[in-house]
Amino acid sequence: GKEVSLKIYDRQEIAYGESRYQIVQQPHFNTKSPILNDRRGDLMLLINGMPVIHIELKRSNIPVSDAYNQIIKYSHEGVFRGIFSLIQVFVAMEPEEAVYFANPGEDGVFNPAFFFHWADFDNVPINEWDKVTAGLLNIPMAHMLIGFYTIADTDDNLLKVMRSYQYYAAVGIANIVAEKKSHWDDKKQLGGHVWHTTGSGKTMTSFKAAQLDADKVVFLVDRKELGIQSLKEYRSFATGTESVQATENTDVLISKLKSPDSDNTLIVTSIQKLSNIAREDVANIEADLKIIQRKRMVIIIDECHRSTFGDMLVDIKNTFKNALIFGFTGTPIQDLNAKKDSTTPTIFGDEIHRYTLGDGIRDKNVLGFDPYMVRIYDDADIREKVALSKAKAKDQADAFSDPKKEKVYLKYMDSSQIKMHGELVNGKYVKGIEDFVPNEQYQT
Repeated sequence: GKEVSLKIYDRQEIAYGESRYQIVQQPHFNTKSPILNDRRGDLMLLINGMPVIHIELKRSNIPVSDAYNQIIKYSHEGVFRGIFSLIQVFVAMEPEEAVYFANPGEDGVFNPAFFFHWADFDNVPINEWDKVTAGLLNIPMAHMLIGFYTIADTDDNLLKVMRSYQYYAAVGIANIVAEKKSHWDDKKQLGGHVWHTTGSGKTMTSFKAAQLDADKVVFLVDRKELGIQSLKEYRSFATGTESVQATENTDVLISKLKSPDSDNTLIVTSIQKLSNIAREDVANIEADLKIIQRKRMVIIIDECHRSTFGDMLVDIKNTFKNALIFGFTGTPIQDLNAKKDSTTPTIFGDEIHRYTLGDGIRDKNVLGFDPYMVRIYDDADIREKVALSKAKAKDQADAFSDPKKEKVYLKYMDSSQIKMHGELVNGKYVKGIEDFVPNEQYQT
């Protein structure tokens, strides 16, 4: 017999080569039950004849929930079977709102918590149908969404699609690495940092960001428990052709870093193990180290606000001078709470993308919180401490023993003259008691 190879889809061939794109209007679906009428959808996007994105539309003043409930109904009726089981992403749309979500499969559960609004780079939701179509459903974006930004999570047995902010971060890192490719030995190590709030899916974002054109991509964590968790999640995200390597000790790490085997490209390890290489007896590992240092290495550090402001990261940078280093954090170190005069930008480079706690709460991607205020110190106690400090008095008796001290003390104790909080008065900021409290609470 004759063996024939048929290539029906290539995620790399975006908008050129052998990729062909089609739009189908009113696709016809057969239901799985003879007592149910067959169904007609609204729009379907095909790549090389394969249905990959299904769109349900509603007219103005009909809520978008009607559109996604219709998709859920169709799924329960078994219409997305056979060739239609290839659908990866659903889009529910009306003229002023649109949501997209991954296909959970015929027996899967649709969870509205994972129905996402597309947004621009600044996390401003995009709802108008024409802007959603241009930004999300156009080529090349639709092809990239299907080929690169959907993930089959084997642990949850679910297909997952990335949110817009995850896409912007992953693409930002990929672009920086691609630009670096032609001058990898320029000794410029600061790739940048991603500020994505805790609970927003940083592990998935970092995994997609780690699928780079580099010889080695090392994902660093700062403690064993995080390493085990990240390794488990990375392996659940990996495809059949991808391998995510663990490192039991520094010797194993060295062997995998120097290995030319493509299975050893993506490595999860701890910052302690990688920094230990710098502290090894150079004579014992000199040959191995030269091999490793010639490789195009990308280091991605999770929770980069934790242990990366000490000697370990300095050792790593000095040992792997050609490595390109990125950081992920939900709480970046800024000028206000700088550690040893260092901030996240000075350690890792410019901000690549930002998705703050406020963005996450608005989008319901992270849990909100009760804004009830619990006072650590009573206002009267703080006011008196500030008043004594400004009067340069040890206590109240000392303040009243000197007319100058007394005048200053009484001024700061008088809430009609100095309020607890600062405010703008005629365009000028007037300090309040809280502004005179030092910043030691940030020095952690």
